[in-house]
Amino acid sequence: MIAIANRSSMPVLLLLGVIVAMAVLILPKISAQPIAVPNDHAVEKHGEDAVAAYQCITGEGSIQGKYTRSADGRVATICEMNSVFYVVLEEKNGDAVTAFKKDKLKCLAQVLNYINNRGYGVPAEQLTGCLGS
Repeated sequence: MIAIANRSSMPVLLLLGVIVAMAVLILPKISAQPIAVPNDHAVEKHGEDAVAAYQCITGEGSIQGKYTRSADGRVATICEMNSVFYVVLEEKNGDAVTAFKKDKLKCLAQVLNYINNRGYGVPAEQLTGCLGS
């Protein structure tokens, strides 16, 4: 016959069960979060702007949209923070490519035109407004 745990080990088993249950509930949410830091290329080429871009997409800014480039599946995330637009590029598997700010572009339509000209699928109706600014 299989021995059942004695009374003195029950609190330990109960605590272990609670820990496992919490891990099952929390870990999927943690792994679904965006990458919190830019890769080496982004920092070397764009410096603090790359760091700011990741701060923007991880909650300090407002994500304006995500657009996919059909040629290779890369995804461009556009984010706005403190009236500045940032672009984070990732491979289709989520690996970081680069991150930078577009501070010379003053409105969302200008940023969308920028990424659309690089092959990201931006719907035509989103490419209008403030383009001459």
